[in-house]
Amino acid sequence: MMTLTADTVAAMPRAQVRARVEHVDVDSFGVVHFSRYVSLFETAVLELMAVGGLTLESLLAEELELRVVELQVKYRSPAYFGDVLIFEAQVRQFSAATVTFEVTAERAGAGAQEVVVKGTLRMAFVRPDGAPVQVPASVVRRLAGERNNGEK
Repeated sequence: MMTLTADTVAAMPRAQVRARVEHVDVDSFGVVHFSRYVSLFETAVLELMAVGGLTLESLLAEELELRVVELQVKYRSPAYFGDVLIFEAQVRQFSAATVTFEVTAERAGAGAQEVVVKGTLRMAFVRPDGAPVQVPASVVRRLAGERNNGEK
């Protein structure tokens, strides 16, 4: 397992996704339903992968798939209809067959942004038959912000 130092994490690429809370996102109390955050976590992770040139199509072309094997979410403050949330994703840890992504959602607005929810998604790389595989070195390099020629 490769735990990244604070300095390494600070230097890792990040990706952001903005989402306006819509009516479909809130529960009967007017608060964003907890399940909506999970979907937006994944959207932010997929955006981070795209920044590195990794798409679901490119993984499928290499006969690789992703599976969420662990999800942790910490709710800090409710979000409401009309709020704009900024989801930011970055890699937190690599292991032989998984990558752990950290995602933070902040409420956008005037002044300091407020953390609404924070969590991690640990994703495993598998073959189409579900057999786990080692995270390819090319994936690690791309998620670390390197291009094929080693440039950042």
